[in-house]
This record gives sequence, structure tokens and C-alpha cells, in this order.
Amino acid sequence: RPRLGAEQAYQQRGHTEDVSVSEAQPGDLVFFGGRDPEKVTHVGLVCTAGPSRLAYVHSSGRQMGRDRIGRDELGGETGSEVGQRYQEIFLGCGRVTRGLRASESPPPQRGFPPRGAVQD
Repeated sequence: RPRLGAEQAYQQRGHTEDVSVSEAQPGDLVFFGGRDPEKVTHVGLVCTAGPSRLAYVHSSGRQMGRDRIGRDELGGETGSEVGQRYQEIFLGCGRVTRGLRASESPPPQRGFPPRGAVQD
């Protein structure tokens, strides 16, 4: 059966160590949620990181305003309307630390700090 994007997103979360926005580096993952503030439903890839801003690439659907791959930023006052929507559902960042063999089950999902909590 094909995997759904949200299912893949939470599985990717299980293979990462938490990193703060200020510690994020290109190649780290950025996680976003939906109605449940602890469940990952969307993932982006960090492409540039600095002390107060983090840029990431991701594929956003029509519901979030783009329906294609785009680049958005966390932090700062400027940004696209799509980026602002994702800022509202941002959960945290993670660094991939281990892979998964095809025969393994994904690790259980772990929670994030409450939305709006300072992570640095």
C-alpha cells in the first residue's frame, strides 16, 4: 500500500534527535503538525540556518497555498503567506541519527514541547 505523507512524516521524526532552531544545520529536518500539536504531519529540509532565521524547502499542498515545492523561513518578520502558515504549526527540528531497515517497524512517535514554547 502506498504510504501517506503524514505517515512518512511521523516516521521520519522517529529517526532524529531534537535540535533547537539555533542549532539547526543544513540537512536537518523541520517538523510541522496539524490539529494535534504533538503529531507530525509535514516535514521540510533545512537549507540555510543562521542565528535568527532558518530556511527550509518542502512541498506544500494546495490547502496551504502553494501546491508545489517551495522555500520558506522560520523567524523574522518577512516571509511568504505560505511560510507564515507553516510558522503557526511549527513543532521543532531534528537531526537524522539512524536509519531503518525495511524489516523494522518505525520507532514510536515522541512529543514536542507545547506550541509557542521557547526551544532555545
